[in-house]
Amino acid sequence: MTDQKTLTFLHTAPSHVARFDRLLAAHDLTALRVQHHVNEALLPHDGRLTDDLKRNALSIFMQLSSGADMVLCTCSTLGPVADIAAEMVDGRVWRIDRPMAQQALKTGQHILVAACLAPSIMPTQRLLMAEADEAQLLPMISPLIIEGAWQLFLDNNETAYAAAIAQAIKDAVQTTKPDAVILAQASMDCAEPLLNDCGVPVFSTPHIGVAAALDELGLI
Repeated sequence: MTDQKTLTFLHTAPSHVARFDRLLAAHDLTALRVQHHVNEALLPHDGRLTDDLKRNALSIFMQLSSGADMVLCTCSTLGPVADIAAEMVDGRVWRIDRPMAQQALKTGQHILVAACLAPSIMPTQRLLMAEADEAQLLPMISPLIIEGAWQLFLDNNETAYAAAIAQAIKDAVQTTKPDAVILAQASMDCAEPLLNDCGVPVFSTPHIGVAAALDELGLI
C-alpha cells in the first residue's frame, strides 16, 4: 500500500481553493491528502508585508508544516517568509513561484514581471535574481504594475480582471520587448488564455508550481 502524502496550501484568498483543486483534479492523486488553509488577514488590500504579518505568517507556516509533507505558499508576497520557514523545517515549506522563475529564465534573460499589487513585484524580482545568480545569468527585469486591476479582483469580477491584465501586458510587451512574461500573483493566471498571442512565453505560478510540488513528493 502506498503511503499517503499530505500537501497543505497556504492561501491569502478563498478563491484559490477552487483554482488549485482544479489543477490537482487533472492528476490521479489517490496517494495525496490535500489541505487548504486560507488566511486573508496575512495580506491586506494594499499588499504590504508588515513585520507583524511576517511574524504571523512564519508562525502559521511552522504550525502547518508539523502535519504536512509539504506546505505550498501560493502568495508571492509571502514568498520570502516561506523561504525562512523552509530553512527551519528542512525544506518542507515551498513558495509556489520558484519553479516559475526557474522556467522563465530558461527562455531568455529579459523578463517582464507583472503584478496587480506593487508589493508583489519586489519578492518576485529578488527571487529571479537569486535563481539567475544560481544559474550564472545576468537578467534584465522590467516591472509592470497594473493599476486598478486589483480592485476588480476584490470585486470578484474575474472577466474584467483578466482583460485588464492582458491588455496591460500586451501593451508592455510591445514597448519593452521581453523574452518572457511572469504573472507574479497566482490570481493572475486567469489572464493567461488571453495572452496566447502576445508574442512571448507567459508564465504563471499555479500549474507550474503544483506540477513541481507533486514531482517533489514523488506523485507524478
